[in-house]
Amino acid sequence: MSDYMDMLAAYGVTEARPGGRKMTKKLLSLYPLPTNSNILEIGCGLGDTAKLLSEVKNTNVLAMDNHSKMIKKAKERHLNINNITWKIDDVNDANIREQSFDVIVSESVLSFTDLKKSLSNIYRWLKPNGLVYLLEPVYLGGLNNKELRDYKNFYGFHSLLKEGEWIHLFQQQGFSLMDTVKDEGEIMEDVEHSKHFPELVIDQQIDEKYIKLMENHLYFTENYLAFFDYAYFVLQK
Repeated sequence: MSDYMDMLAAYGVTEARPGGRKMTKKLLSLYPLPTNSNILEIGCGLGDTAKLLSEVKNTNVLAMDNHSKMIKKAKERHLNINNITWKIDDVNDANIREQSFDVIVSESVLSFTDLKKSLSNIYRWLKPNGLVYLLEPVYLGGLNNKELRDYKNFYGFHSLLKEGEWIHLFQQQGFSLMDTVKDEGEIMEDVEHSKHFPELVIDQQIDEKYIKLMENHLYFTENYLAFFDYAYFVLQK
């Protein structure tokens, strides 16, 4: 697990995913979740997306994250929601029964994992004709090898793929691509003009190294933004 993930857990960043809550809501408005569904969220963080998923009628949500502090804070944050089960586990290693879920959601997680193994597991866990909503960074090119390596190493990315590479990988793993949903500028524009800052659930005491990591994160965000996009890939088994 990367120091970056430990930092996110220490600061309790509730909207670490690109596009934040607005991007999640945009996706769910275009592709509403079916009622009476069993839903898996992979990499639930502090549980804000799991809460949105749980609001659909007669759904049961399994919210999974491999960081124990994330799960602890998520449980405390959403204590009174009865249709979410919280689980400390990893997408590459979780022991989950085949064909358990109608929908699987993952936001800015798979790029940190062994992609082929993760997608193979997702395919197995999904019911026939089930849906997958994957929000992932999309590399646009333009960085030299050292710059790309430094970026990957800081965040702990296993892979950073271009859009065509993502689509090819999904097809290799047996999925059908239904849609690619992007921020057409409206979400980023709202963020730039908004005074809203994502809620933080901060540890009582922050280690000095996490303060430095946050400074480095802000540097990468500002200087590397032009080289990356993000997209929600809507897949079907």
